[in-house]
Amino acid sequence: MDNFKPINDSSGHKVGDEVLRCIATRLIASTRSTDICARIGGDEFIVIATQLDSKEQAEIIARKLLISITQEIEVEHQVYKVGGSIGISFFPTQGNCIESLIEKADKAMYAVKSSGKCGYKLSNP
Repeated sequence: MDNFKPINDSSGHKVGDEVLRCIATRLIASTRSTDICARIGGDEFIVIATQLDSKEQAEIIARKLLISITQEIEVEHQVYKVGGSIGISFFPTQGNCIESLIEKADKAMYAVKSSGKCGYKLSNP
C-alpha cells in the first residue's frame, strides 16, 4: 500500500487496522476464488494469481486491484485514501520457489514506488 504510514501515524493504530481490513476485503473481492490473498506484514499484501495464460491477464488483475485499492475508505467519519504499488513476477519463467518470485516482484514494486507510486510493473525476465 502507498501512503498508509501517515494514516497510521496521525489517526492511530485502531484506524490503521480498520484501513488494512478494508483493503484486505477489497483484494479478496477483486480476485478469483482460485487466487490467494495474504497480508505478509505491515502494509504489504501478496496476491498469487493462479491459472493465468498470459502476462496480459496479470496486468488486467493488477489494474482491477488498483481501482479497488484507490477507492476512498471511511473510518470513524473520516475519509482516507491509499494507493498501491504492485510488482508482478511469473512462475516458472522467473523462479520456481516463492522466495525467488517474491524477490523479483519486490524489485518491480520498488521501481513503481521510485517512479511516483500507484501503479504496477512486470518483473524483468
